[in-house]
Amino acid sequence: MSIRSKIFLSFSVLVVLFILNGAATIITLNKNKRLAEHMMQIVMPSSDALDSLTLMVVQSKMYSTNWVFLRYNEEDKQSLRLIEDGQYQALKQKLAFHERQWDNTRWRDSLQQILGGFEKLLAIDRGIMQSLKTFPDYDDPVNKLQAEQVVEDQVLPRTASLIRSLDNLNEAIRSVGREENNKRVQASMALRSGITVLVIGIILAGLFFSLYMTRLIIRPMNRMRAIINDLGRGVILPIEPSRKHDEIGAMIQSINNLSSNLRATANFARDIGARNFSAQFQPLSAEDALGKALIAMRDNLRTSEEELNAATLDLQKKDQLLEAAGSATHELVSHLDFNEGISRSIRLLGQKIHVDGVKVFKAGREADARAWYADLLVHWTSSTDKIEFNPAEYQHLNNVSYALDDLAKGEVHYYITRTIPDAYLKAYFERRGIQASAAIPIFLDEAFWGFLSLNDCHREREWTPTEFSVLRSFAALLGSAIARIHMEQQLMVARDKAEAASVAKSEFMANMSHELRTPMNAIIGFTDLVLTTELQKTQRDYLGNVRKGADNLLNIINDILDFSKIEAGKLVLDEAAFGLLQLVEDTMDMMAIKAEEKKLELICDFDRDMPMCFLGDEARIRQILVNLLGNAIKFTAKGEIAIVVRCDRQEGAQPGDSMGINIAISDTGIGIPADKLELIFESFTQADNSTTRKYGGTGLGLSISKRLASMLGGDLRAASTVGKGSTFTLDLRLTIADNAPAITFSNRPVLQHVLVVDDNYTNCHMMEGIFAHLGIPCKIALDGYDALSKMARAIEDGKPFDLIITDHLIPAMDGVRAESFVLMLSSVDRSVYQREAERTRIDKFLSKPVKLHELEALLGRISRHDGNPIREAHPSPQLPDFRKNAKVLVAEDEPINMLLITEVLGKMGLEVIKACNGGEALRKLAENDISLIFMDVNMPDLDGYSATRLIRDRQDKKRLIPIIALTADALPEDKEKCLNAGMNDYLSKPFRLEDLQAVLKHYLAVA
Repeated sequence: MSIRSKIFLSFSVLVVLFILNGAATIITLNKNKRLAEHMMQIVMPSSDALDSLTLMVVQSKMYSTNWVFLRYNEEDKQSLRLIEDGQYQALKQKLAFHERQWDNTRWRDSLQQILGGFEKLLAIDRGIMQSLKTFPDYDDPVNKLQAEQVVEDQVLPRTASLIRSLDNLNEAIRSVGREENNKRVQASMALRSGITVLVIGIILAGLFFSLYMTRLIIRPMNRMRAIINDLGRGVILPIEPSRKHDEIGAMIQSINNLSSNLRATANFARDIGARNFSAQFQPLSAEDALGKALIAMRDNLRTSEEELNAATLDLQKKDQLLEAAGSATHELVSHLDFNEGISRSIRLLGQKIHVDGVKVFKAGREADARAWYADLLVHWTSSTDKIEFNPAEYQHLNNVSYALDDLAKGEVHYYITRTIPDAYLKAYFERRGIQASAAIPIFLDEAFWGFLSLNDCHREREWTPTEFSVLRSFAALLGSAIARIHMEQQLMVARDKAEAASVAKSEFMANMSHELRTPMNAIIGFTDLVLTTELQKTQRDYLGNVRKGADNLLNIINDILDFSKIEAGKLVLDEAAFGLLQLVEDTMDMMAIKAEEKKLELICDFDRDMPMCFLGDEARIRQILVNLLGNAIKFTAKGEIAIVVRCDRQEGAQPGDSMGINIAISDTGIGIPADKLELIFESFTQADNSTTRKYGGTGLGLSISKRLASMLGGDLRAASTVGKGSTFTLDLRLTIADNAPAITFSNRPVLQHVLVVDDNYTNCHMMEGIFAHLGIPCKIALDGYDALSKMARAIEDGKPFDLIITDHLIPAMDGVRAESFVLMLSSVDRSVYQREAERTRIDKFLSKPVKLHELEALLGRISRHDGNPIREAHPSPQLPDFRKNAKVLVAEDEPINMLLITEVLGKMGLEVIKACNGGEALRKLAENDISLIFMDVNMPDLDGYSATRLIRDRQDKKRLIPIIALTADALPEDKEKCLNAGMNDYLSKPFRLEDLQAVLKHYLAVA
């Protein structure tokens, strides 16, 4: 048996053990799965339903007993009617569903007897309620005595009997469940033991086979290693052939053959050493490197005289080339006019070295800095002996970027046309009749500037290293001449550099915008997509805040792009009507989640006479507030953050008049030293470098906010105490657009006494001010015990509180424990405490930070005596459904953006064909019937512009397919570039659903 067969047999044994292990595992797991499914689908649901029936029986007894003995408890009567009218029937249907799955007829009979007994019990309860229907019925001792006897003689015994029957039935079902669970546990233990045994067997088998294979293979290998070492020392001895017909025996025979061949090679080498070049020898094989080297050495000795003659000829060429380079260099440096000098020099160089064309190219990088391109500056051809400058057909050559990469590293490129592997370059040379070409790099101040190209159209010229050395020297002199011309034009270059710096800055900002907009596209897009689904109110509110925050972040991105415009004084402010109250409250909504994560209290207090609308730049004011609130949250570990808005409203102020606005944001954070207050408004500066390391940030936000405040005609100032907190105050003068109060409280409730319970004094004081503005007496309490004390005194004085507003998270007592009509102030998710609040009759809620328009709406409902909970309708946005079977091709290299656009288009009934670059888009277009194309412009391999041009160059009807640019390049010139490339329309990232829908409706029919 061969060694391979033995190895295969060993591994086969191990595989069989693994298969046995897997089979036992699968069988046991399937058995446990069936037992678990029976438990989860039959036993546990049936037991839960019986528990619910037991609870209903107990509740029915409690309600009927309360009705008889506690005298006319209407709430218990209503609860009993709920059981009779709906709850019992629903539970009965649920039990019937589980009963059909029982295979025990005794259980079924017991359940039917229990249900019948409970229905009789409900009939008795109805009779009791009918006999004691009103209060006068209780005054009749006969009726009351009969009702009490019925309760004691029938209701209570029947209830006890039903509960015992339910307990017995439930215990029977649970015992079956316990038995099945024990079976599952025993099977698991058996599986664990079996796996352990098989694993030990596998380990022992592996050790045995390892030792066996070591003895079978390693010992013969050591013997052969010693023989091969002898061969390495030059000792060539034959080996006694092995008697085994296996791989080891074959290896010994191969070593004997190697010894014989090495002896023949050694004899041939001895003949060469004796200068016997006529000795016959053939390489042992195509891979015999030593034999080939000996033959090559013999041939080299034969041709030494020919090589000497070739070296002489090479020296003659070098002299000729040096003369040509020297003459060309003289022409180059002797003319002040660069164009005249370079024209004469390349003509003379081409004539002296006998080439058919000389070109000088200037290299550059593409806008994305990924690839090179080349522009031809000057061209000489021997056939016409003419000089051409900047010929149009040789401009922006970008298909030889790989060659330019090598030239930029200082390498020389030369080609024989028929052997060029690149199909494009080969076709380029063949069209121009070029048989050989060479390119020498030109460097300017050690930076790659361009290259010198030499073409031969009559022969496949081979260039020698000596020639390249001389040409490199000429290229270096040419670079020096170009540098000299640059120095002579220093003033013009300085002006051009200033313009180029402006362009580079714009390109940098555009690139930064592109990179930032790409993830923003996913954030805004997926948020819009989630908002089209059914959500809870809290979820929709949170996602709404996410969307607001994303929109605000997008505005900030645009603002950062405008930072250079601020410095240049070119930033243009918008002026439109906006509500300052709504702006501040929306901003606090966006920041509320961050504050809750740090357990910080957010408080907002407004001037009650604040006008409804102002004229100004809402986005810039929002940017300032977001920055100030974000800093306050970041640098505050505990306590509160308060925003106070005040206005200096004058009597008789009308729309068009200006008004001073004061927005103060205070925190209880780390504070700022007095000597650092001015530094924090400088760019890229924070009060202390240690805070940068601890809290992060660039220090640019306050600088931008300060400048924006100044441009808005206001000021931003700071006051702080170390360890106690800071206050940033934004002073503005805004034009009134609508002088009506922002909050009117037109539906004021008739309230005589109000109690506000909150452990935060600032919030209590603010609420006290609001009710004082409404003319309603208000008292405050800072904890639950104080609140209970004041409630007790108010009741003793005969003036109980009409309204209690309490924070949920106050020390010592939660707000949901109050027994008066309560409005819950909660800074956490309402849904967490919804059920508990409903049990204590808390049916109206108010979120922190308190917003005046929410308080106004809530008090308005109280004035209408509406006790129903406030529920706002939030219909989900609906996506249109476009015509079926329409295919949309999406070319996008960013996976997240591809996922987003695919999800959105898929929900609109469209089939999406994906492509990760322009080349793949062209292939997918050829293979599918496409109705519309979304094309990203910045993609690898083939960008969106080039792909669009190739589609428009097609000769079939597919060249007319609408193409929509979908890119993060958001500048006006980017849109113009897309349209000039042949695209039909343009969408910038992050795109909005409404913009996408508008484009689709324009180019596709809606189903």
